[in-house]
This record gives sequence, structure tokens and C-alpha cells, in this order.
Amino acid sequence: MVDQGQLKQNPLEGIKKKRQTNRIVHIDDEVLSQLLELPDKSTFSGLRDYALLMTSIDTGARPGELLAVLPNHFNPVSRELIITNDIAKTGVQRTLPLSPIVVDAIRQLQRYREDDWKNHIPIFCTWSGEPYKVSAWTHRVESYAKKLEVHITPYMLRHNFALKSLRNKADVFSIQRIMGHSDLAMTKRYVSLSQEDIRNTHASTSPLNTLVKTPQKRKKKLT
Repeated sequence: MVDQGQLKQNPLEGIKKKRQTNRIVHIDDEVLSQLLELPDKSTFSGLRDYALLMTSIDTGARPGELLAVLPNHFNPVSRELIITNDIAKTGVQRTLPLSPIVVDAIRQLQRYREDDWKNHIPIFCTWSGEPYKVSAWTHRVESYAKKLEVHITPYMLRHNFALKSLRNKADVFSIQRIMGHSDLAMTKRYVSLSQEDIRNTHASTSPLNTLVKTPQKRKKKLT
């Protein structure tokens, strides 16, 4: 607006940007297991929620990307889910590897799709075949979590995927590809480690471990 003459000066000039802080999101495995038991799998909506939770936990994909995935983007044989460039936030297509149990959950959901639903109806849609909005999915996850007396959102599942994967010895480059980050700097913010992780890593990887033997404590003789 300054360039176009609408404003004489930039009102944000001189205001410092908020410093980016690393956020650590950890969800206990027991809580996630309990969360997966809550959807009513006797209904289409419950099956969808279960499969969507499983896919989110397994891939760390953005909620908006998963809710836009079409049936022909899912390959059960190769166990892959394709995030095409038109739905990827970064505009770059990527392929998500899926665990066998997630493939089974998606295939079970697909069995209950209406016959007249074409390939343009997303996999994770509403029971009536309408697109499932991110806001509705967020509210749904929060309502499930409330029953467990915890706070969980779809994006927290994405954070949790990054942190758990790193703790399980995944490399940051693989995490970057799966999560669809345009650069490694973004991945590093997602996978910030807790101080305990750092201490444990240092204790097992310090160069001194191979240079200096830890002295054995001498036992004092009883008098």
C-alpha cells in the first residue's frame, strides 16, 4: 500500500518480529491408544474418524491435506498415500508411506462408500459424501480428547509424529520429506528435542566415551 501511495509509511516499521520458539508436543502412547478406541466403528463417521486418526498418527500429514485426498491417491498394494501438488501446502507432490494397519483401516472405510460416490469425493468425507472441513475435524478430535481429560488437536498429532519419529531414530531428512516441509529449518522447529532427550543423546554419543574409560568407583572396606 505504501508503494501504491495508499499509505505514507509502513505502520509496522520498527516493530520487532516475535522470536520463533521451538515447540515440543509429546502425547503419551497410552493416551493415543485410548483415543483410537473412542470412535464408534459401527458407523461410517466412526470408521472415518478412526482411519483418519490412524493416518495422522502414522504420517504426520497436515489435516487439510488428508481431508482432500481422493480414492485414486491411495495405493493399498504399495501402501502409499499420494499428496498431490494441488492439495499440498507447499505445492509439491509427495508420497506418504503407510503402515499395514493403516492400509487396513482405510480399506475398511472404503467398503462403506456409496456406489454413486465418484473419485472426486475425498476418502475422509462426511457420511453424506460432502467434504469434511478442517474446523469440523478439529472440533471432533478435541471432543474425543475431552473424554480423556486431555487437550489434543489434529495439528498436535503432526507435532507428535515428528518428535516420536526422531526419538525412534528417524533422520531429519526423511521426516522433512514425509511432512512436506520446503526446507530443513521448518523440520528442525517441529522436531525440537526436550532437554532430557539432549542429555540422553549426549551421554551415548559423546566423543569422550571412546577416549576415556569411566573410572570404577572403589568400594570402601568395612571396618
